Amino acid sequence: MRKNIQYSMFLHALLYYSALFLPLVVINIEMGSTQNFTGISIGIVVGILLIISNYKHNIKYISSKNYIIFNNIDLKEFSIQIFSDSYSVIGEEFFYRYFLIGFMYKNIGIYAVFLSTIVFIYSHFISRWANVTFNFRSYFYHGITGISFGLIFFYTKSILGCILAHLIFNMPQFIVIYKGYKNSKKKPGMIFDDYI
Repeated sequence: MRKNIQYSMFLHALLYYSALFLPLVVINIEMGSTQNFTGISIGIVVGILLIISNYKHNIKYISSKNYIIFNNIDLKEFSIQIFSDSYSVIGEEFFYRYFLIGFMYKNIGIYAVFLSTIVFIYSHFISRWANVTFNFRSYFYHGITGISFGLIFFYTKSILGCILAHLIFNMPQFIVIYKGYKNSKKKPGMIFDDYI
């Protein structure tokens, strides 16, 4: 649709991910007291553990084996991509954790974590780009992250902890975006700087 109407990528990110925030307008979730400090602390630790557990994949993803790092993006595109990725993480956490778990936990308890994880995995599976780049291992890690983030939210009620854990887990994507921006700063013909 964006190609037909010709609107900006920034507006596209706002519109595309805004649906994840719609339940917040319609439904007020009351889950009891929020333990933000505990949730944030646990979220940071879980995010670091998840990124370490996927170390080999992450190193390969941010290396020259990933052709995406050779993209040249200017400051505007860099800003839009960082915003889009951060905004999507926040939207996903509000929808899959805050809304789905918060809405269902009174009726099904801890099973709300597993149900929200299934929906989280499925929504990534039906994505057009995921079907090209994801494999079984990707979905396995989406399952592990969904359960981990869901448990953080279920026990601490801290959406901030979930957001931080998710942002840390997605750090390789941010590194690739940064490398694309860094490439635009290099002189032509200087992308391979290992001989300098």
